[in-house]
Parts: sequence; structure tokens; C-alpha cells
Amino acid sequence: MKKTMIPIKSANTASRMVDDQAVVLILDKQESMVLNDTGAFIWESCDGKRNVEEIASSLAIIFEVSAQVALSDCLEFIDKMAVKEALILNKP
Repeated sequence: MKKTMIPIKSANTASRMVDDQAVVLILDKQESMVLNDTGAFIWESCDGKRNVEEIASSLAIIFEVSAQVALSDCLEFIDKMAVKEALILNKP
């Protein structure tokens, strides 16, 4: 996956924030996930407006980690969620 890809939540998902965590439902698979604070931040940032690199940059600032660690975490999370069809990756 390229860091210029723009992730957006699938219409086939529903989610809700609970404290610093997110509960995500993949409706057609009847699957649910509870995301920790980092995953919840990335999930909420997948708004179809920001690319992966921009999300990682915000993650690095907010969670006080290096840009490299933030980008790696974003790529891994977004890839896993795309495989589950919870996120759609759009080209810039």
C-alpha cells in the first residue's frame, strides 16, 4: 500500500467511540472489533480526506512517537482493515 492512498470507512461498517476506544462492526460479516486508542485514532482519521501519510503525521504528534513508527503503525492497521473490507483505499 502506498502512503498516498486515501482510506475511507466502508459503508458496510458501523462504529462508536467509547472513551478512548472504538467499537467497529463489519455488518455483512457480523464481525466486531474493539480498537485501542491508537487504532481508534487512525479509524476516526479515515475520513476520505486525508492520505495515510497525513494520518501518520497527526498520529506521531498526538501520541508522541517518531514519524517512522507512526507511518508503520498506520500502514499495518489500514492494511488489516482493508483486508477485512472495513476500509476502502482510494487513489489520490
